[in-house]
Amino acid sequence: MRLQRVLTDFGADESFGQAVKKIREHYGIEVPASTTRLKVEKHAAIMQIMHKKDIFKSSARKMDCIIGEADGGMVPIVAIKQKSNQSDVKNDRRKNKKLLWKEAVLTLARGHKTVQPYFSASMGMREDAGKHLAQCASLAGRHEKTRVHCLGDGATWIAEQIEQEFGADATFTIDFYHLSQYLAQAAQCIQPNDLAVWLVGSKTLMLENQSDKVFHVLQEHINLKSTDHKDCSAEKCFNYMDKRRKYLNYKEALDAGLPIGSGEIESGIRSVVQHRLKKPGAWWLHENADAMLSLATVRINGFWDQYWEHQSIGTQGNAVQG
Repeated sequence: MRLQRVLTDFGADESFGQAVKKIREHYGIEVPASTTRLKVEKHAAIMQIMHKKDIFKSSARKMDCIIGEADGGMVPIVAIKQKSNQSDVKNDRRKNKKLLWKEAVLTLARGHKTVQPYFSASMGMREDAGKHLAQCASLAGRHEKTRVHCLGDGATWIAEQIEQEFGADATFTIDFYHLSQYLAQAAQCIQPNDLAVWLVGSKTLMLENQSDKVFHVLQEHINLKSTDHKDCSAEKCFNYMDKRRKYLNYKEALDAGLPIGSGEIESGIRSVVQHRLKKPGAWWLHENADAMLSLATVRINGFWDQYWEHQSIGTQGNAVQG
């Protein structure tokens, strides 16, 4: 079991080939890369089951306010095509593989003014993102009176999942950096000779919840623009903001000392999802990628010791796996 823990630890960060080299370097033990892969994926799958059953427990105290975020990142997946003639053993199996990119959905929650985030990740499960976020919020200390302040890049599925799962207990705010990017592009149309003045002024108005003034300027420009000018950045900005009017309440968030940026989840996409699953040359079966995401979250959530304590009990590890 001790060796399996070492294999899983190295395999969670490095390619299986590199993990083998580290085991040889530090322990003088020769382990085939195929064995390393099988052991790592086995324990990752058990962690996935334990996570779904809410076996992992946090030590977070109850919080009156929790920060929640969600985002998606692409993962390289290999799909195996089913052959109609299974008896043709001479057929090149590589021709049955299809390489594609699929989305991994990542959620996080942490108590306001705390530093420990709790993550949950899965492959392509947008419709379950709200449930995953609620699970993270519970780990972070949510109770029946907790306010949940959620952030995202404006993707409609994020807002829908938050409203569906939390209802009136949560608010959703568009990441201010993403909004600023749209405003910066609009400035090139509206005031190209002095971009900074219009951009700074518009951002200030947005932060003061005076978005109606920004909408008015954008609308005036759209009305005056040439009809053959199809790629108008001001119109794109207007449409982006117009569809998300109820998620632009920055002043209330700032007055309460709450964040208005979703940089944590974007950083999480790199450190939790892409760090291991998006290494050069790495392609994953869908189910293995899903399990490896659970391995990554168990480590970053601080549940690593909890998992191996369960395994050290012996039969309990097999019971969980079954």
